[in-house]
Amino acid sequence: MLLLIISIFTAILPVNADVFKADPSRVDMNVVLEPVNDRVWTHTGAYRFESGSVPATGLIVLTDKGLVLVDTLWNDAQTELLLSEIDSRFHLPVLCAIITHAHADKIGGIAALKKHGIKTISTPRTAELAEQYGFDIPLPEITGNVCNFKVDGLAIEVFYPGPAHTVDNIVVYFPSEKILYAGCIIKEISEKNLGNTADGDKLRYASSVEKIIRRYPGVKHVIITHGARGGKNLLLHTYKIANESKQKGK
Repeated sequence: MLLLIISIFTAILPVNADVFKADPSRVDMNVVLEPVNDRVWTHTGAYRFESGSVPATGLIVLTDKGLVLVDTLWNDAQTELLLSEIDSRFHLPVLCAIITHAHADKIGGIAALKKHGIKTISTPRTAELAEQYGFDIPLPEITGNVCNFKVDGLAIEVFYPGPAHTVDNIVVYFPSEKILYAGCIIKEISEKNLGNTADGDKLRYASSVEKIIRRYPGVKHVIITHGARGGKNLLLHTYKIANESKQKGK
């Protein structure tokens, strides 16, 4: 079933995904929170395309005084529901939100975050694209290919490996948990192709994934946007299909 959902996503996401915005009537108002460990949770919400429902997953990481959110859900209403679920379950404020690229499944709910006064950050490139695509603009505070900072004592590393799924895609690593949030760059183990790369770079995809593999040799959990989480096997799998795609010139 999961393979079917992922295949549907690959086939039906609009080619001009950069300017795609979620139709409110197609947003599934059921948000699911699932634990990875006692400090880290995933959040997932779905969008109903003509051919089927496509879930998108982000991350919640708890600190002593609050939490860090990685990516919004598909739109503001779904993200409002996410914030309500977070408040009900954890009774902690969102201290910071990180946007990993400027597609709707990552940034579509940014206005909801700003409404609640949540500091929302991205790379300068993502901020530029957000403005171009008509989304609210995150603070462009993630600079350089490697950016290390702390939120309430929680160490975070943001890494830009190069263009892959999009030109602005980043990954977020939490060294204390050995958890890598790889967003849309890394593919589920059953995937046989790279999916939507209309705003990315198929020829440089494998090189970008290789940089991720080399930088995080001790990663324990790899969380991705579309599909089941895994470990380093997901990185190796994505490198394989990206390299095959490059060799075929597709």
